[in-house]
Parts: sequence; C-alpha cells; structure tokens
Amino acid sequence: FIRSGGDNLDLKDKNIGENEAEYLAKHFHLMPNLQTLNLSGEIGDNGAKYIADHLQHIPNLRAFSVSNSKIGENGIKCLADHFHHIPNLQKLDLSYNIIGENGIKYLADHFHHIPNLHTLNLYKNKIKDIGVKYLVDHFHHIPNLQTLNLSKNSIGDEGAKYLAYHIQHIPNLETLSTDEGHLRYTIINVAMDIRKFIRSGGDNLDLKDKNIGENEAEYLAKHFHLMPNLQTLNLSGNIGENGAKYLAEHFHLIPNLQTLNLSGNIIEENGAKYIANHLQHIPNLHTLNLSDNLIGLNGVKFIADQLENIPNLKNLILYSFDDDCGYDEGYIDNYEMDSSDYEYDESYEDLWGEEEEEEEEDEWLENMYDDDFDYYYRMDNDEDDWNCYDENEDDENEYY
Repeated sequence: FIRSGGDNLDLKDKNIGENEAEYLAKHFHLMPNLQTLNLSGEIGDNGAKYIADHLQHIPNLRAFSVSNSKIGENGIKCLADHFHHIPNLQKLDLSYNIIGENGIKYLADHFHHIPNLHTLNLYKNKIKDIGVKYLVDHFHHIPNLQTLNLSKNSIGDEGAKYLAYHIQHIPNLETLSTDEGHLRYTIINVAMDIRKFIRSGGDNLDLKDKNIGENEAEYLAKHFHLMPNLQTLNLSGNIGENGAKYLAEHFHLIPNLQTLNLSGNIIEENGAKYIANHLQHIPNLHTLNLSDNLIGLNGVKFIADQLENIPNLKNLILYSFDDDCGYDEGYIDNYEMDSSDYEYDESYEDLWGEEEEEEEEDEWLENMYDDDFDYYYRMDNDEDDWNCYDENEDDENEYY
C-alpha cells in the first residue's frame, strides 16, 4: 500500500489484533495521504490506543472504521482524545463494539474536533438512555450529520423520547436507524416523518399505519405550531383518550384543517368529548372521521352538540364494527334501537369515502339487537321483513 501511494487502506477481515494494530500505527508516518482506513478484528483497547497515539501522521483521514474490534470505553477514550489530529473526518464506524455509556460520553465530548462528520455508525454498542442524552446534547457540534445508526442498543422509552424531541439539533439528518418493530422507537420514526413534512411545506400529513400511540400524538400536537397550513391529517393506531386530548388542546394551532381522520384509535367517550370541546378552533373542517373508536352514544352526543361550531362540515363518519358481525358491542352498550323512535333519511358515503351511486330511494339502515348480542336484525330499504344475522357467521361486508 505504501509503495502504491494509495489513499484507501482496507484491512477488514485480516484478523487484526493489537500487535498488528501497533505495527500499522508505527507506519502511519509513511502514509501522509491516507484518507480511508478500514479495520476489524480484535485490536481491543490497547490496539485502539496504538492507533490513537499516531493519528497525527494521517491528518487527511476522512473515513475511519474500527467495526467489530472489541473496543470498550478506554479504547474510545484514547481515540476521542486524539480526534483533533483528524479534523476532516467525515465517516466514523464504531459498530459492534462495547463502548457503553462512559464511552459514548468520551465520544460526544470530542465531537467539536470533527465538525465535518456526516456518517456515524454506533450499531450494537450497549448504549442506554443516558448515552443517548450525551449524544443528543452534543449533536450541535456536528451539524453536518446526515446518517446515524443506533440499532441494536439498549435504548429505552425515555431515551427514544429524548432523541425524538431533540432531532432539530441535527438539522441535516436524513437517515436515522433504530430497531424496527419495537414500539418504543415509533416516536423516533414519527419524529422523522413529521420533520420531513414540515420541511416540505406540505398541507397533507399522512401518518396512517405508523403505530401511533399517545406519546406520538403528544409529540405531533406539540409541533402543530410548525404546520400552520395543515389541511389534511390522517392518523390511525391507538392514541387513546389521552392522545385525543393532546391533539384537541392544540387544534388552535392548525386553524386551516379541513380533513381529520382519527379512525381506529380507541379514543372512547372521553376522547370524543375532548375533540368535541375544541372543534371551534378548526371551523373550516369539512370531513371528520371518528369511526371505530368506541365513543358510544354519549360520545356521539358530544360531537353532535358542537356541530354548530364547524358549519362547513359535510362528512361525519361514526360507523363502528367488529370482525364477526358488523356491530361494536362497546359502542352499542346493550342499547336497543327502535325504528319507531327516529327517521334516518340521508345519503351517505361508503367506508372508503367513495360516493354511492344515487338510487331512487334514499339508502337507510336500521339495526336492532337482542339483549345478549347473540344475533341482530337488519332491514334494508329494499326488504319488507327484518332479517336475522348470526353474530358467529363470517360476513365481513356487513356494517352499519
């Protein structure tokens, strides 16, 4: 490599140990143009120290990988203490090591020596919540960071939340890797989605199927002030009544909202009440979808009592069904509907929002349930008699 005069030295998979690391380090003075150094093996903390003590001989280093090298907190401390010798570093790969909480602190404390860093790989390093806080609090020293990998660490709920709320400290971040499938990291993924939306200046925020919970709903609500032009908000998940409360209390920050889809969030009666009590802050709303939320009859009443505050409303969707039979036991709550008590005479849209073809007679649907919910009756406008449906029959197309 020295004779070739190259700038990329790849010793990955060469079984480098601390002796080989010492030999390499003592020859750095013959590699003044070295820009990329890739090591892996078992150099350990001692090998890391040999490398660190000779970094001054390779000041042009831009990419440095010591992945899977058994480096602990002492090894990363030695490296970090000499970062000032490699100020042009852009890529740092420390994956598959054991630097832990103290090691992360040493690393973060020296970020200011490598301000051009744009890729940082900390995959599987025993990092916990405190370590995340150290990182986040020093990200302002590496403003060019674009790619950050924190997968396979021991980050808990608090660490994930802290990272999500401080993503703005890394303004150029484009890729943030965490363990997919872990609900505690949902807030980080949602934070990245919201960040992209805010930067796009768009008016349609679609977070459907993002496993939104109450923590994510709170995060979203607290960033409404950055979305004054938001017109369409689509959520699904399990925000619950607390999530509904967070959103509702911040409606005044998105006065131009026209479409709000909160279907399938189990906000229940109290959540519906929170939503209803703040509808006056979104007077331009024309579509409100609260289907499959177990809001019950009282929840419907809360919404109905506030309809005068949203005069532009055209579509109000409140249907509820289960997988077996097309009714929601929590929604009906042993209430028997009697066709003689009311009239329903209004065209409606189907479940997917597409308008039904107009028919000569208005579509209407009435349901009546027995006390034990063993079966239910339904009569359509084209039928003369009530039809009985067994709740155990699989009829996924039946709904009300």
